[in-house]
Amino acid sequence: MICKEWQRMIPGFLDDTLENQEMEGFIQHVQTCEDCYEELEIMFMLSIGLQELKEERNISYNFSQLLENKILEEEIRFERIRQIRSFNRLVIIILHILVGLGIAFQIIKWI
Repeated sequence: MICKEWQRMIPGFLDDTLENQEMEGFIQHVQTCEDCYEELEIMFMLSIGLQELKEERNISYNFSQLLENKILEEEIRFERIRQIRSFNRLVIIILHILVGLGIAFQIIKWI
């Protein structure tokens, strides 16, 4: 994917509307692409700033830290998803082994 395509995903990242696979790819890309990260930072600042104006609040933020926190939260979420998938695979493998053993014991019983 080229940077323009990743940059089109920025609003979805900010609104948390990207699918898990898209979000994971997006985060990996912006962490390695300086141009896209800079674009994300600008859009993030605008998003937060407009939200503050809309809510008539005038609070000073460390936008860079807020963005880093959002990215970190998504990375933690993806790690949890990977762990759950790994656990599910392990359970399925164990179930297959148990079924196989059950069948094997039944065959031995018939012989």
